[in-house]
Amino acid sequence: MVLTSIYDRQVDRIVCLGDIVGYGPNPNECVQLVHEHCALTIMGNHDAAAFNPLMARDFNQNARYAIEWTASVLSEESKQFLSSLPMMETVGDVTFVHATPYDPYLWYYISSLEDARFNFNFFKSKFCFIGHTHIPGLIMYNTLGNNISIYKPVQFDYSSFEQNRFIVNIGSVGQPRDRNPESRYVILDETAETVDFIRVPYDIATYQNKMASLSMPPFLISRVETGR
Repeated sequence: MVLTSIYDRQVDRIVCLGDIVGYGPNPNECVQLVHEHCALTIMGNHDAAAFNPLMARDFNQNARYAIEWTASVLSEESKQFLSSLPMMETVGDVTFVHATPYDPYLWYYISSLEDARFNFNFFKSKFCFIGHTHIPGLIMYNTLGNNISIYKPVQFDYSSFEQNRFIVNIGSVGQPRDRNPESRYVILDETAETVDFIRVPYDIATYQNKMASLSMPPFLISRVETGR
């Protein structure tokens, strides 16, 4: 559904910010789709844990169960693809990272304006796109006034903010946590100078049934319908 929506909007290229695997019931299929359709893919912490068990040591019980199952069913080709992914990349005026530009390897969160203000020091591009919290939003830093503000995840026109820089959290395609269960992705239109947050409904019941058939933890099954 998400790929259909993306191609219907005629985007130039697709970037994945990681966590391809970790909670869902079809990890190999997800890896294959990302490999086929994404021009750039960044490593997420669950991707790292899928081929390096030490990365799961700080996961909660449910997440650890899911990633251990994931690792047990991933093909060697999938693991090789995940292990080859970069932690952070800058293309043009956009930086891509799963967690934070400060130190991508430590998997810190940007969950407050204070976190954001600190992280603006660690990338030079106009935009930094992140994920990790699964909560979409746009944070703008005014380089002249040293002001920082957050905007709701709707279409944002940045054409009148030439001196400003942005951190954009794209939310999550597979497991939103903003109390809206629909998939979420973002389109950056550098011609129109907009950042557009897109919601896409999908068949949650079928997804949950597949998870249940694999004996996934009940909490992970229920959370996808509440977006938490």
